Amino acid sequence: PLPRPRPRRDRDRDLALDRARDLDCTKIFKDVNLKSLVAKLEALRAQTSNRRLSRQETFKLSRDVWKLWLDALHLDSELVNLSEAEVETLTTYLNANLLLVQCRQSAVRVSTAARKALEAQMLRA
Repeated sequence: PLPRPRPRRDRDRDLALDRARDLDCTKIFKDVNLKSLVAKLEALRAQTSNRRLSRQETFKLSRDVWKLWLDALHLDSELVNLSEAEVETLTTYLNANLLLVQCRQSAVRVSTAARKALEAQMLRA
């Protein structure tokens, strides 16, 4: 028989932990203690793995993970409560930033003038 898929809450919790570890490795945040976030997420994981959670416990776990991220990144929940249009705009901006990073990584294929034009376009958007 096929193994049972892991519950979604386990995948979500593990994804949050993996993202925290990934961000810690990048060293892009100066004033964010990602090692502390990773430790707290690992503690939550240890408390909740190997047992079934009620719907209420699952909701609390989700809220706790959300709060840990907000606290680690020094964010207010009101600040990250975005409208659909704001999410779309942010997604477009982040995709443009990703393109810029990819261009810089392949700088051999992109002229300095083209890169500067792209950067200027992003700043105007």
